[in-house]
Formats: sequence, C-alpha cells, structure tokens
Amino acid sequence: MIQSVMVISTLGKPRLLKFYNFQDPQKHQELVLSIFQLLSVRPEGVSNFVETDAIFGPGTKLVYKHLATLYFVFVFDSSENELAMLDLVQVFVETLNRCFKNVCELDIVFNFNKLHTVLDEMILGGQVIETSSEEIMRSVEDIVGETIKHDKPHTKVDFAALQPLIFSSHFQDRIRRTLPEEIRLVFEFISTGLSVL
Repeated sequence: MIQSVMVISTLGKPRLLKFYNFQDPQKHQELVLSIFQLLSVRPEGVSNFVETDAIFGPGTKLVYKHLATLYFVFVFDSSENELAMLDLVQVFVETLNRCFKNVCELDIVFNFNKLHTVLDEMILGGQVIETSSEEIMRSVEDIVGETIKHDKPHTKVDFAALQPLIFSSHFQDRIRRTLPEEIRLVFEFISTGLSVL
C-alpha cells in the first residue's frame, strides 16, 4: 500500500502532502523535515530507494525523483514492488509535464487543485488505480473542463428586480440584526444607491 505522496522543494517546503493512512496533522511538518534532511544529503548517482523504518515504521520504503527544484516522493510498504513505485513516480511526473508543459515549482504552487486531481486519478486510498498517462490526462481534462464550464461568470444582475426584496422592512430588519456593523453599513450604502435607480 502507498502510505504517502509528497512533493517537497529543495528548500524543504512541502508543495504536496497526501497521506493514505492516518498521520497526526501536527506531525506532518516533522515528517517533511525528516524526509527532506534524508534526501538533501544524498549524493547524485545513488539509488532512489531509501529505507524509512525510523520515520514511518517497520517495512516502509520511499522512492524519490529529484527534478529541478522538487523532490517527488512516494512512501510505500513491503506489499508494493519497488520498481513499480519508481515507474509510478515517473508516470506522475510525465503527467504533470503534460498538464503544465514542463512542470516547475510555481505550476504546483498555483495549480494545486490540478495536481491533486492528477494524483487522485492515479491513486485511490493508497491503491494504484491508473498507470496510463494518457488515461489520466483524459480524465483530468474532463474534470477541469466541467469545472471551467461551471465557473463562468454570471450575467449582470438586474438590480431593479432586487429592489422590492432589498427595501422590504422584514429583510432590512434581519440584515440589521445579523450582519456585523461594517457589512451592514456597506449594505445600507448600496441599498440607498439603489433607491435612486
């Protein structure tokens, strides 16, 4: 089972943390720091597999890929094949490269929702569900396309149609009772401007 997927910058900043078994949220930063300290001192040309018994418990390993300013890290237990996990990291990176046209740290920071969508299309509950970059991209494009359709701006508001509601005494009394003072003042300013219409 995959226990965790992380993307960590070379400065030790977590860019993605996804845990498939419970980890105390207060411990997340400690885990990231431990993994970063472990990976940052590893020389180039050594194995991409690291035993992590001391960090995640007995029988756990991590596989990582260091690209530009990012470490892509998958933590898994002994039930998973090491080479399959290395291939999965490669599929993840390839898919992100296809999404962002050569992925970099800023792409991940500003498009975290797409990053999570890609990961969710690959892994569900710690189990690998898809390894084809093309299939993952197709699913992500379908999901993102639906989101874009629903995020279109609405047409302009017909304030004249809202006037009866805004000027009803019941509505204004309710606003006065429930809204904080600053918001209530803004509302009153807007409603007095509407009365001129």
